[in-house]
This record gives sequence, structure tokens and C-alpha cells, in this order.
Amino acid sequence: MNIEQAKAECQRWLDYLQKQKEKTIAVQQIAAGRRNGSILKEEALRRLQVIDNKSSLTVYDGSKLAEAVKLLIAKV
Repeated sequence: MNIEQAKAECQRWLDYLQKQKEKTIAVQQIAAGRRNGSILKEEALRRLQVIDNKSSLTVYDGSKLAEAVKLLIAKV
């Protein structure tokens, strides 16, 4: 792995984290809507299903990230 590949791997990880953050915020908004009564149960379930369908099962392979971080730290 070279520096450019390491940077790209770190960016992929950051992109993955951003997607997870966005999904979490959306779920929190649905939960808040259910708590305050602005969203009915059926609508909340529908919205959750949309979120789940948009995000296929994604598992980030941290082994490449570890290699990238080691390389970048060594270069600093």
C-alpha cells in the first residue's frame, strides 16, 4: 500500500461513518416523532423500512484501514 492508497482507504472509512451517522439521525427523528405523536406507528415503520432498504448490509473491512493508518503514521 502506498500513501495515495492509504489516503483513499481512510476516505472510504470516513464516508462509511458519514452514512452511518446519517442513518442514525434519520432513525432518531422517527423515534422523536413517535414519542411526540407527530408520526403514527404505521408511518414510522414504513419510514424505517425505507431506511433499511436504502442501506444494504455494509460491513467495513477495518484490516485495510489498519494498514493504511500504520503507513500514514510511519510517514508522519
